[in-house]
Amino acid sequence: MAAKAAISQSYAFAAKKKIDIFPAIGVGSLSFRGACNPHNTSEFIDEYKGVRTVYIQSAFRYDYPLAESKTAIKIFNKKLKEQEPEMYNKEEISSIEEINKISSRAYRQTVERLAPFINKTSQMVPRRRERRQHIGLFGYSRAIGKKKLPRAIPFTAILYSLGVPPEFIGAGRAIKKLKSGQVELLQKIYKNFKRDLIYAGRFLNKGNLSELAKINKAWSGITEDIKYLEEFFGCELAPWSNEDMIYRNLTGNALLMLKDKKDISELIVQTGKYRKSLG
Repeated sequence: MAAKAAISQSYAFAAKKKIDIFPAIGVGSLSFRGACNPHNTSEFIDEYKGVRTVYIQSAFRYDYPLAESKTAIKIFNKKLKEQEPEMYNKEEISSIEEINKISSRAYRQTVERLAPFINKTSQMVPRRRERRQHIGLFGYSRAIGKKKLPRAIPFTAILYSLGVPPEFIGAGRAIKKLKSGQVELLQKIYKNFKRDLIYAGRFLNKGNLSELAKINKAWSGITEDIKYLEEFFGCELAPWSNEDMIYRNLTGNALLMLKDKKDISELIVQTGKYRKSLG
């Protein structure tokens, strides 16, 4: 929602200054990273109207059949430039800011308490590429509160590989606290909210979540999130198919191995292949 507000405000600024702008957005294949993949092309374009350049993740190119990836790129090249941005007024921008503040509280509270665990286990995520270090003027660190966190890919990978998609963190508790008008605005602006979170439910392992909550009560907050979201959506967040059940078994094995203090790098790779993205 913050990204979409930024797109709107950028175009408002451009109109005021009588200049042309060409917004770009960097996204990943999974819902938590932007839901940009060859199977979600039309929905993504509709979600981020006004964006002119999309920086795609390597998963887009290498975890889907080449023909599908090429077709999706052709659609992007044709359709992105045709989409007019969706503009929001001052009241809507203010409401977006308030919704994000409400949403971030439960997320921050949970992630801060889980940061030591995430930092430790994310070291098992295999490095899939070499990257230049961010230093000097363009340097930054990922942190929430006073706790440092790994970069987005290992952060997402470790949670998904344990059957706890990060999309759910704080989302249910936020929905519970939003007022009626705010919920309607959320669904208006984030068009694929329900679709994205139900899709993430394919990779959920509730058994793992229960076991993790015995180790650290912060995980129980995510159990609350899932409960509230299921009530809100009117459906269960769970695997869809036999293949998804295999995925759930892999995440169960990953947790068992962690409890035995074993390296789960190979299972992280296997689960990544199922969801068509490491993180």
